[in-house]
Amino acid sequence: MKHIIQTQKHSFGCGAACVAFIVGQSYTEIINILGNNKAQNVGFTCKELMKALSNLKHHYVFKYLKPRLKSKIYKNGVIVFIKRSLRYPAGHYLVYSNGQWMDSWKNFRATNFETNQADIFDLNHCVSWFY
Repeated sequence: MKHIIQTQKHSFGCGAACVAFIVGQSYTEIINILGNNKAQNVGFTCKELMKALSNLKHHYVFKYLKPRLKSKIYKNGVIVFIKRSLRYPAGHYLVYSNGQWMDSWKNFRATNFETNQADIFDLNHCVSWFY
């Protein structure tokens, strides 16, 4: 399946954009499943995204990311949640694909998926991951 780069259209829609990217549906279709209000106001929990992926026939589990597991996040389809920080007050979800991190917020500002974005994010602040 060819993945289509997703741009979040809501302030808290990064998780929905990651799900859309993985399942090959549009951001709007995933928002209709997850809920427009949460995408605008609070965002989605790991559990909510995992349930949506499961309902769309994609088996995922999520775990707290321990330092010894860091190397495992660099696999196609892995979603990471970067903990809350000054840069991302609500945290942020990214999905890994073909050696790059799909960042729906960056794409929101200007679509450019040609460069590797992994070095922009402090992946030491990842607190959970999906696979």
